[in-house]
Amino acid sequence: MKQGIDGRQSSFEIASAVLKAMYVSGVAPIPRNYQLYYEAFIATNKALSEDLTRLGSRPTQSELDSLAAVYLGAGNAAIYEAIHEQVTEHLSEAAQLLEREQHVLHDYNQLLTDTVGQLSSVNQQTVGVLKSLVRTLSSATGATLSHNEKTRRSYSRSQAEFDEVYEQLERYKAAANTDSLTGLCNRRAFDEELAAIYAEAPELLRVTALVLADVDYFKRVNDRFGHPVGDRLLVSLAASLRKAAPSTASIARVGGEEFALIIRERLRDEVHGFAQHLRSAIARQRFVVERLGIDLNGITMSIGVAMGSQASSADELYRAADNALYRAKNEGRNKVVMFDDRVSDEMRRDWLIYQK
Repeated sequence: MKQGIDGRQSSFEIASAVLKAMYVSGVAPIPRNYQLYYEAFIATNKALSEDLTRLGSRPTQSELDSLAAVYLGAGNAAIYEAIHEQVTEHLSEAAQLLEREQHVLHDYNQLLTDTVGQLSSVNQQTVGVLKSLVRTLSSATGATLSHNEKTRRSYSRSQAEFDEVYEQLERYKAAANTDSLTGLCNRRAFDEELAAIYAEAPELLRVTALVLADVDYFKRVNDRFGHPVGDRLLVSLAASLRKAAPSTASIARVGGEEFALIIRERLRDEVHGFAQHLRSAIARQRFVVERLGIDLNGITMSIGVAMGSQASSADELYRAADNALYRAKNEGRNKVVMFDDRVSDEMRRDWLIYQK
């Protein structure tokens, strides 16, 4: 990783350099990743820079977050810790409410027991004693009902606060699993779902597929028109993927211009048909930036596909689909390649010049 920033460089130049480094590495442009790369890029932490370099291109979000936890302190852990403290506080308040309620009910039940004992010998009681018992019982009943109502209101407030904390946590989790540019799932969420495939029933693997789709010559778009136009193209492609994909599919942006789809409940031939439909739909589509008068003609995608039954783990499945994708690139792009024995790691290693 290139290190060192000239003190004369502007903040904008520094930010641009950091974002470019993230883009080249296929890292999602979200704040916590920017902070990590910024610290490494300006050479304030040589060890961090070396560890990022060892991760290579397309590191997973979990790998990046692990480095952030080590080198940048609490990071996301601080957020979860704060939320955990709020949850603990509200649960403690609720427990105290229930404990007080239990004491009140215990005292009231004891009073009822004592009253029953005294009324059992009613023939020996005077009218005055009976009236006294009734007054005591009536007062205790009123006080208990009043306390119960206060407890109910307090518990309702506590429950509302707890719900708010839960919603806050869900919003944070959703943001942490969403690609900020396209609104699709990000690499973190994708990795989790891909791993879950192999926790399901083995027979489902033959009807589950991983589809990797990469934009052809994307670098040329950025070089000619700039990154804002490239970003607009990615947003449009994300929308096209949503429209074309089956309702049961999971869609993610897993790299700079690479998308991944987990297709369920489809046999190999059906997945191949979908991939071909997707490829041809993208090739026919016009991508226009009207405000800038830019018409991106000839945008295509290369697609690699592997079935879950062709791998024994999530990493192996991704590697199989990725190798199929590289074969599609190697054979001229704008193609769909299904993984088979001819698609190997060796073929990917031979594909040394990867021009977008």
